[in-house]
Amino acid sequence: MDEAPPMLAEHDDHWILPFQGLTVTQVRVDSAFELVLDGKGNVRIESTATLGRAEADVSEQVVLDPEHQHVAAGLVLFDTVVMMAVAATSGSLRLVFSGGHVLRVEPDPHYEAWTASAPGGLLVVSLPGGGLSVWSDHS
Repeated sequence: MDEAPPMLAEHDDHWILPFQGLTVTQVRVDSAFELVLDGKGNVRIESTATLGRAEADVSEQVVLDPEHQHVAAGLVLFDTVVMMAVAATSGSLRLVFSGGHVLRVEPDPHYEAWTASAPGGLLVVSLPGGGLSVWSDHS
């Protein structure tokens, strides 16, 4: 029997992405910083992101900048589990991981800051200047 595709949950000002419980099985770096989630989802960040611990001070956050390959700090996410994945209608993204880390990406004024994809035709894109485009065969 085929497994049902992941479902999005839409709210007034955000979407809950269907990545809860998935493990980061690969961290890829090229012109972007990408997380592969159990082969069932991908989050590709092509803009600057911040990574820190939920309870940490802002000064303790690390900036991940794929354009300059400053992403080694993101390797700490390997083999952690996504506890929550929220895409705001403003275009920002917030991922919370089992290790207590939080990854945040704000919209880019000129480019698509991030994209998220999953089976079932799911594609969520942070639009240049803010906002989201959401596609899904099952939403």
